[in-house]
This record gives sequence, structure tokens and C-alpha cells, in this order.
Amino acid sequence: MKHLAPKLTSDKGIASLDDIRGRSLRHLSQFGDFNLLYRAVARIDEAKCIHCNLCHIACEDSAHQCIDMVPMDSWKQPRVRESDCVGCALCSLVCPVEECISMVRIDEAKRRMSWNELVKTLPQPLTWEELRAFQKKHGIEIH
Repeated sequence: MKHLAPKLTSDKGIASLDDIRGRSLRHLSQFGDFNLLYRAVARIDEAKCIHCNLCHIACEDSAHQCIDMVPMDSWKQPRVRESDCVGCALCSLVCPVEECISMVRIDEAKRRMSWNELVKTLPQPLTWEELRAFQKKHGIEIH
């Protein structure tokens, strides 16, 4: 039986698997380097929404349960409760309508604090109270 391999095309400069192997590694980061103050939420374009409710189902069953079904004329419109959205983007991944759900950054993008930086500033050993004080100071709410 002959092995069937996918065709590699030269239109993207890929002649073999070696041409792409390892290229995504530069996009990987360690958890300790992530910006803890980064905040993004999902926004649904109501004009593009086809009311399939896949976003609500995915969020309700597999994510953070922050998409409500708001009664409209003869249907229910999915609406994101931004105060509870953690920016997982699951809703945007299941939505069949291109660019109907977008992930929007809502922090001011000026503040940055990684876990590695945080650990250096807090007393050791770190107590729950000290971690909660940091969260409150920076508006981080963990549900």
C-alpha cells in the first residue's frame, strides 16, 4: 500500500517538513512571563449575528458562563457580560460567522506585571491575603 502524504506547495516557500518544523517555537512563552494585567473580552456584533447561539452553548457548557440570552423582538440575542468574561475566545472559535465575535483588549495596555516580577515584589512566603491585595489593587477578579 502506498503512503499518501499531503502535497507541499512552493507558493508559500515550503518544500519539505523541515522548512516549517520548529517555526512556531518563537511564539511560545513561559507562564511566569505572561502579563497578569492583560484583559480582553469577547464582543458580539449584533448586526452580523445569525442567532445560532453556538457562542452561548460553548460558553455555558465549556467556559465561563458569561454570555446571556437577552430577549429581542422574536428571538434572543446573545450578549457578553464583560465583567465576567475572562477572554478565553471559545465563543469566537465556534461562531460560524466570520468576524461576528471579536476579542477586544480592554486594559489600558500600559501596565505590565508578570508572575516572575510579582513574586520578586511580594514578601515570601506569599500569603493568600497578600495575593488578594495585589488583585484588588490592579482590578483582577478571579471567579
